[in-house]
Amino acid sequence: MHMRAHGDEYKTNAALTNPTQKPESGSGSGLGKRKYSCPHEGCRWNRKHAKFQPLKSIICVKNHYKRTHCPKMYVCNRCNRKQFSVLSDLRTHEKHCGDLRWMCSCGTTFSRKDKLMGHVSLFEGHVPVERNGTEVLEMNGRQNTS
Repeated sequence: MHMRAHGDEYKTNAALTNPTQKPESGSGSGLGKRKYSCPHEGCRWNRKHAKFQPLKSIICVKNHYKRTHCPKMYVCNRCNRKQFSVLSDLRTHEKHCGDLRWMCSCGTTFSRKDKLMGHVSLFEGHVPVERNGTEVLEMNGRQNTS
């Protein structure tokens, strides 16, 4: 299915068939897709909820339950602010925690350039600055420092 975006030659029926996937039979055997639900009462992913939406797998149930209904026991050692209930979420956060490479003239720092540019476009008079404190103005595709 992914390869359809790469060109017409991948959109043929032969290219789209997946030999590892079992074909669905219309014989009415009663074996449909399994619907996994959260055991927590009142949760939207609990099968008793009015707007129930099933989870894809038992692993998704486990991660959802930990992230949503369990206490957050893991704390980031770098910033001491963010807390997580899933260890892999903490590890992902630690990869980027403290990466403040982009800065605005107001003093706010960002780890991603697109977030800085969104901030600059929201506030009039705000401009990106280099780490040494000089303003960076992009005009006509070239950088000028003032």
